[in-house]
Amino acid sequence: MNLLTQYGIMGQAKELTASGVFDSFDRANNVASLGTADTGQVWVPRVGTWGIRNNKAYQPSGATHSIATVDSGMGNVLVSVDILVHATIARGVCLRFKDINNYIIVLLKHGNYIVYIKSNGAFRLAVNNNDIQTTVGEYFNFQLGIRDDLIDYYTLDGKTYWGTLAIQPAEYTALPNTIVNHGLYALSYVDDDTLDNFKVEEI
Repeated sequence: MNLLTQYGIMGQAKELTASGVFDSFDRANNVASLGTADTGQVWVPRVGTWGIRNNKAYQPSGATHSIATVDSGMGNVLVSVDILVHATIARGVCLRFKDINNYIIVLLKHGNYIVYIKSNGAFRLAVNNNDIQTTVGEYFNFQLGIRDDLIDYYTLDGKTYWGTLAIQPAEYTALPNTIVNHGLYALSYVDDDTLDNFKVEEI
C-alpha cells in the first residue's frame, strides 16, 4: 500500500488543514518577489529571482536551478501545484530544502516526469518517466506525498499513478523529515507564467 492510499487521500484533494500552506498568487504583479502566501507564509528566494505576473508565479529574469520556498512547519507533506507545460523546460516543486546542496526536486516538462535528489552537493536522477500525457501550453496539476524516506508521485485525479520511491539512507540522513521548507523549482529560464495554486498539507 502506498502512503497516499494509506492516509486516504490518493486521487482526491484533501481539505486544507489550519497548519497548511496555500498560495493562489492572486495579487499584484511584482518583478522582484513572490511576497506572502495566502495563508501567511513569506516566500524566500533561494536561487534566482521569482515574481508575480498575471496571478501566477514566474521568473522575471534568467537563472538555472531557481528555487523559492516557504516554511511550512511540516516535513511529511502532500504537495500540489499547477505547472504550465513547456516543450523542453522542466519545472515543478522543491521538497525539504535544507540548503543549496541538499533538497529534492520533482519536475515536469512535456511528456516527461523527473525526480532528482540532491544530497551533499551531488544530484541523483531517481526517476525519469517519458510516458506522461501532457499538452504543451496547458496547465497540468499533480500532487505528490513525501513521508519519512518515501516519496509517492501521481496525478491529482488519480488516473495516473507512478509508484513509490525510496530515499536512500545517506540521502535521508541529509534530508530528514525535520526539514520543513518546500516550494517552487525551475531547471532553467523561460519567460512565461510558470506555476499556480501551490499547496502543502501535512500527512
